[in-house]
Amino acid sequence: MTSLSYLSLRQNNFVNSVLPKWLSNTTTFEVLDIEHSDIHSPITNVEWGKLCNLQKLYLKQNKINGDISRVVKGLSSCSNTTIEALRLDVNALTGQLPNSLGHLKNLRILSISVNLISGTVPASVEQLSRLKNFYLGENQMKGALPESIFNFSELTELWLTTNALEGSLSQNHFARLHQLKVLSLSCGRSFAVNLTNDWVPPFSLITIELRSCSLGTKFPTWLKTQKQLEVVILTNGSISDPIPPWLWTQCSQLQILDLSDNQIGGYLPRLPNVTHLNLANNLFSGSIPFNIGHLMTKLEVLDLSGNAFTGTIPYSITKVKQLLGLDLSDNHLSGKLPDWWYELLQLQVINLSGNNLSGSVPPSVCSPPSLFWL
Repeated sequence: MTSLSYLSLRQNNFVNSVLPKWLSNTTTFEVLDIEHSDIHSPITNVEWGKLCNLQKLYLKQNKINGDISRVVKGLSSCSNTTIEALRLDVNALTGQLPNSLGHLKNLRILSISVNLISGTVPASVEQLSRLKNFYLGENQMKGALPESIFNFSELTELWLTTNALEGSLSQNHFARLHQLKVLSLSCGRSFAVNLTNDWVPPFSLITIELRSCSLGTKFPTWLKTQKQLEVVILTNGSISDPIPPWLWTQCSQLQILDLSDNQIGGYLPRLPNVTHLNLANNLFSGSIPFNIGHLMTKLEVLDLSGNAFTGTIPYSITKVKQLLGLDLSDNHLSGKLPDWWYELLQLQVINLSGNNLSGSVPPSVCSPPSLFWL
């Protein structure tokens, strides 16, 4: 197998298997893809410095552990490295990104989110000017972001959420990111995002995710300029404005809307294409619209928990046949527990706790065959 250039073993079930050491001897590899395969292995099982022809390395969604610097240093030791895509998300990698990361100048995709990586983003990242996808989210990284990242004119996806970053970002940082489609950030005591409502971004996003960022009381009107939005996540942002009608008239492709942990009240949005709606822990009150199941027929997850809804659970929910999760807990709903759960056969999660429901528990509540949490 010394002349093998392409190997894909993705989406298998190699339970407790390790990265085979013979991979180090196949120096002709250009593409190595073992994603979603339940590999349990140290990253050091492979001598990465021998794979100098490697262009794409895909090891996402396994249980690979060890120091990420061993991969980066190995690949960067090649005199003429060709690596374009490094995708190691959702593993158990530790350590820090070394300065030698900057030697991987052909990188288009650097995706190492959902690991245990610490330290700072090295200044040498400025040499990765061709980067399109930069995914560092859900790690333990700290410190300030190098300003050079915001000069990457080809950047389309930037996901940095859930780290311990420091400093602040303003709209000026995004002035050169004309190609940006995905923006995901989370704020904290040491990291802030400052965007004015009259901002006109240079890009057209598909996904915007801002978690725990102080956005002010008004709903961000700069989102009006984003006509292609499919995912909007603005959680714990101090928003108290009602959801504006333009959100569903101008963003007709919206599929995921998460505005949880704000102070929003008013009317529920009318989003015919939304699949995931999370408005938990806000100030909505009154009855849940009787026709909610007709207004949002594509819902898969509906979370209205932690509000002040009154009245009964509307029957029209049964029209949403593909509903997987329903959370109406911690409201003021009353009346008898409905006996129509057998009409929602895909339902996996029902949470109605913390209400004023009365009567006996109907047998149909256990009818959905996929139900695992009640």
